[in-house]
Amino acid sequence: MTVSDPRQRRAFYANRQDAPDPHREEINFGAILSALWRGKWMIVVTLVGVTALGGYYARGVATPIYRATSVIILEPNQEQIVDLQSVAAGLSGDSSEINSELEVLRSRGLMGKVAARLDLIQDPEFNLTLAPPTLISRIKSLVFASAVAKQNGLDPRRMEDRVISALLSQISISNVRSSLVFRITASSTDPDKSAAIADAVAEAYVEDQVAVKREATHQATAWLGTQVQELELTLQEAESKVANFNANTELISTNALRLLERQAKELRERIVTATGMQNTLTAELSDTKPGQPKKQQDLTRIDQQLSSLRASEQDLMRQISTQNQDLITLQQLTREAEATRVLYEYFLARFNETAAQQGIQQADSRILSRAVIPLRPSEPRTLRILTLSALAGLALGALIVLMRERLRNSFQTLQDIEDTTGYPVLGQIPALPTRVRPKLLANLVNNPTSAAAESFRNLRTSLLLSDPDHPPQVIVSTSALPGEGKTTNALALAHSLTGLNRRVLLLGADIRASTLPEYFRELPETGLVSVLLNEARLQDAIYHPPELGIDILSGAPATRNAADLFASEAFATLIQDLRQHYDHIVIDTPPALAVPDARLIARSADAILFTVLWNKTGKTQVTESLRLFHSAGQHITGLIFARVSPSALRPYGYDAYGKYADAV
Repeated sequence: MTVSDPRQRRAFYANRQDAPDPHREEINFGAILSALWRGKWMIVVTLVGVTALGGYYARGVATPIYRATSVIILEPNQEQIVDLQSVAAGLSGDSSEINSELEVLRSRGLMGKVAARLDLIQDPEFNLTLAPPTLISRIKSLVFASAVAKQNGLDPRRMEDRVISALLSQISISNVRSSLVFRITASSTDPDKSAAIADAVAEAYVEDQVAVKREATHQATAWLGTQVQELELTLQEAESKVANFNANTELISTNALRLLERQAKELRERIVTATGMQNTLTAELSDTKPGQPKKQQDLTRIDQQLSSLRASEQDLMRQISTQNQDLITLQQLTREAEATRVLYEYFLARFNETAAQQGIQQADSRILSRAVIPLRPSEPRTLRILTLSALAGLALGALIVLMRERLRNSFQTLQDIEDTTGYPVLGQIPALPTRVRPKLLANLVNNPTSAAAESFRNLRTSLLLSDPDHPPQVIVSTSALPGEGKTTNALALAHSLTGLNRRVLLLGADIRASTLPEYFRELPETGLVSVLLNEARLQDAIYHPPELGIDILSGAPATRNAADLFASEAFATLIQDLRQHYDHIVIDTPPALAVPDARLIARSADAILFTVLWNKTGKTQVTESLRLFHSAGQHITGLIFARVSPSALRPYGYDAYGKYADAV
C-alpha cells in the first residue's frame, strides 16, 4: 500500500491493522524457528556442555551395576513317585496361580531367607549403615544428626527389614508371556554377587515349595494320628457294647425267631379250629331233645383245650415281642460298630499314606537355568545417557534461547521495531568503527562509499520521499535516552544533505548537555541561546566546518530554563528566519524522556526522526517516548535504527549491506 500524503502515512503507520495486539498472545512458529536459528550456537554450546556432563557422569561418577538372571519353570500336575494321594496338591498352572507365585517370589519372607543365606546384613551394599561415608551422607549427618544417630541405633529386626527392602529394590521378577517360566534378575555392584543373589532366590523358591508341602504333610500326619487313636477307642467301645448285649440276653437267631412266629401261627390256627368245634358242640347241646344223650363232656374238654391254647399263644407272643426288641437293639449296636470300623480303617489308611509321603515331597518348579556371571555392567548405559543428555542439552539450549528472546526488552529486527511502534524505519545505520566523536565525522567524510555513508544516504532518500510533494525542511533528531547516537545521526544526515547541493544548517538544541563541542573544538562561545536572547547576531554564532560543508548553530549552556526558551516566540521566529536562508535545518534535540524540549521544538518541525539503538534501547522506553509525542498531537516521521551489527542481523534474514558490510 502506498500513501502519498504524510498525514495519511503517519496515521497509517500509527494505526496499522497488522500490528500485534499487546494484550493477545499468539504462537508464531515462524518466529520461534527463527529465534532458534539465531541462537543455534547457544544451543550447540549447551548441547555439548550437557552431553559432556552426561558422559562424565556415565564414566566417572555413576557406579557400575551388574545384572544376572536365573530362570525357573513351574511344573504343575507332575507324576508322583508313589501312587498316593498327596496332602498338598500341586499347581494347576492357570493365570491366577501364576500371579500368586509371582507374589510368592516377591514376598519379604522369601527375601528374608535369601538375605540370611547370603548374610547380606553384613554387606554394605544392602546395609547402608556399614557403607563408607560419602559427601552427601556427611552433609546429611550434619543437618539431620538426630535422625542419623537413630538410624545407627536400629534394633536387629528393623535392620533386617531395611536389608530386605534394599534387596527387593535390586530384584526384578517377571513371567514370560504365555508360559510358566519366571525370570529372576538381580542387580548389584559386584558381578559375582548379582549371579549369587539370582540363584539364591531361585533355590529358596524351590526349597520353599518343598518345605511348604513337608510342613503340610507333617501337620496332616499328626492330625490323622490323633484321629486314628480316637476312632480306635470308639470302635473298641462299640464292639464291647455288642458283646455285652449278647452276653446279657437270651437271643436266638433270626431263624429261631421265625420258627417261633410259625409256632404262633399254628397256635392261632388250632385256636380257630377249637373255637369252631366249641361253637358246634354248643349248638348241638342247645338243640338236644329230651331223652337224647348230651355231649356235655366233649364240650368241657374242648373248653379246657381252648383255654390252654390261648394261654400258650399269649406266652409265645410275649417271647416274640421280647426277641424282636432285642434283635433291633443288637442290629443298631452292630451298625454303629461297623460304621466306626469303616471310618477307623479309612483314617488308618490315610495316616499310613501321609506318613509314607513325608520323605518323598516334590517341588512344583525347577531351576531351568542358573544365572551367568555378567562380564559387562548393565548400567550406566553410556549410549542412552549420552542420548538423553544430548536431548536434554538441546531442549535446555532451546529453552534458554527462547527465554532470552522472551525476556529481551530491546529491538533486534526491523520487523520487531515496526510492529512495536507502528512507524517505518527510514534508516538502518551500521555500527561505526570508532566511538571517538571527531574520528566519526572524519571516517564518513573520508570514506564516502562505505556502508555507513551509504546508510545515511539511504536515510536521506527515505526522509525526502516521505513527502515527495513537500520535502521536509526542518528536521528534528531525537531519541529516548542520552548516548543513543542522535547527535551523530543529525550531523551525518546534515552532511549527506549537502551532497544534493543543498544549504544545510545543524541546529544544536541540546543546550543542557550538548555534545557538539566534542566534535568541533573551535565552536564559537556564542550560540543559540545568545541569539534567542539577542545577545549576539546570528552570523556571528554560526560555525562553518570546511570538511562538512554545513553551518552549525551550537546550543551553548544557558542560565534560563531551556523549555521556556523553546516555547518562546523568539524561537519560532528564529526557525522562520532560518527557513528563508537554508534548504534544510536539522535540529539536534535532548532525549525525549529526559526533558520536554524535543516536543516543544517539534512544533516548528516538518519531520521528526527518532533514533533507536539496536539491541539496547528498551521497548518500554521507546513506546513511552512515542506516547509523549502522541499526547502532544505529534507523530514521528520515521525511525533510525542505529549501531546495527550486520553480522548479527544475518540470522534474522537481513543482509542489506552485502559486500559493504566490511567497509563500514
